[in-house]
Amino acid sequence: MLILLPTPRRIALLGLLLLSLVVLADWTARVELARAVNAALNDGVHAVAQIAATDD
Repeated sequence: MLILLPTPRRIALLGLLLLSLVVLADWTARVELARAVNAALNDGVHAVAQIAATDD
């Protein structure tokens, strides 16, 4: 039975793959956070506008 030992090239490729997954996950999380903050700010503006309209 042949056992393949990890070569420096395979280790480097695995490291790049893992790094790219981390970067992709970070980018996705930042986009989702920005969308959530934007939605929350828009909801806050609508709520303030509604409160101001009922006070008049």
